[in-house]
Amino acid sequence: MNKMSLRIYQIAEGYCYNSDSLFLWNFILPYLRPKQKILELGSGSGVIGLLCAREKNILLHQIEKQKEYAFLNAKNARSNNIQSYIYHADCCQLLTTNDVQSIFRNSLLYPRVSFCSSISFIQDSQKDTKDMQKTPYIFSQSNDCGGESFTTELLQNNQKVHFDSIGLQYFDMIISNPPFYSNQAPIVKNRFKEIARQSSNLPLEQFILIAKKMLKPHGKLIFCYSPSVLPEIFRLLQSYNFGIESLRFVYPKIYKNATLVLIYAKRDSKAYPHILSPLITHIGDTQMDNSLEVQTIYKEAMTHSIKIYQDDILWEKILE
Repeated sequence: MNKMSLRIYQIAEGYCYNSDSLFLWNFILPYLRPKQKILELGSGSGVIGLLCAREKNILLHQIEKQKEYAFLNAKNARSNNIQSYIYHADCCQLLTTNDVQSIFRNSLLYPRVSFCSSISFIQDSQKDTKDMQKTPYIFSQSNDCGGESFTTELLQNNQKVHFDSIGLQYFDMIISNPPFYSNQAPIVKNRFKEIARQSSNLPLEQFILIAKKMLKPHGKLIFCYSPSVLPEIFRLLQSYNFGIESLRFVYPKIYKNATLVLIYAKRDSKAYPHILSPLITHIGDTQMDNSLEVQTIYKEAMTHSIKIYQDDILWEKILE
């Protein structure tokens, strides 16, 4: 069976998926099973979850705090013909309610909205990007992305989502590339990047508590994080009754320190962790000198990034 390339629309000025996302997807792959119910926390434009759903027939749910990215996630699911339930909500709300079902019901963005079947393009001679020669107008003519510029339209009654049959409160697996830059990191004067990168927007302990609340017994939690806080990760996972099943460290070069750790933990597990072989990303001095394994991951992912300037996005078009 031939895989289709995954087209991912992204805001050019915002946080865009990178190699970390693809390394995490590759790490998740061996643990995917058909019909698993999987929740992605902080899905951004949706690349990790959508790649997983392309590979396996899973039941995918994705939740994203930033409204613009939730709409992009929905657009990307639609344009790649991948089924996903996409919610615009702060996942920290899942900790503050006894009615998780209502959070999902009230924040469902897709497939609760109707979409246009085509994208209108304009020629843009003033901007020069490698990703596109044309700029797609996909959403709304308003540059104000708040308030009433985002509306949803219910589908016909026979197409509405029946939440009681989804059984939202317990998932087989939670996946995430959560924000893990500390408050001591340089300040990012960009709303999209700041929310996506700063750990204060989803503190590590809250992230693990959400996973504990939303996972089935023995459910899997797979995520990536900064190795610099590994002792705290171990402490919190143990405190909330997670056992670490496997770890993999990512190194930019064989003689450099690790810059990322990939973690698979399981609720109620007493297993000893497996330390997997390191992932070395580069074998030379230039950005293009990828290791053979990284080249293989990129080839298997088959993603195509389409970056769009925020001022050129027509937010209402996606609802037509």
